[in-house]
Amino acid sequence: MERTYLFLGNLYLSYAVAFVVSLAFESPMKGLEKVVRLDEERTARFTIVPKSFYLLLDT
Repeated sequence: MERTYLFLGNLYLSYAVAFVVSLAFESPMKGLEKVVRLDEERTARFTIVPKSFYLLLDT
């Protein structure tokens, strides 16, 4: 029974640490991702698309 409590304690502690580490690294990356996506949207408006690309879409 003692081993079971030890195992479950380690399991819960591992999940808690993984959750905190995930939040610590994921939140800043989401902010950077928003900035990158905004830049892509701005440049996408001014991108010149050749006519051959539209011909591919029609088929």
